[in-house]
Amino acid sequence: MTPREFDALQLLMAHAGRPVMHARILAALRGPDNGNDRAYLRVLIGQLRKKLEDDPANPTYILTDSYIGYRFREP
Repeated sequence: MTPREFDALQLLMAHAGRPVMHARILAALRGPDNGNDRAYLRVLIGQLRKKLEDDPANPTYILTDSYIGYRFREP
């Protein structure tokens, strides 16, 4: 896992069960000036899912909240 993937996962897990907005994740990973680079975020989350999920196409841990962001499944 790369350092950025780890940081993203840590952020999502710290807010488990609650959506974390795209802009907040990007700001935490790349700084406040990169809040609109959603393509980067999609790729990063896709890489995380490939490493964590049994079936990345049907994730059970890292969930998408459409138009909002991502959330880690509540334990």
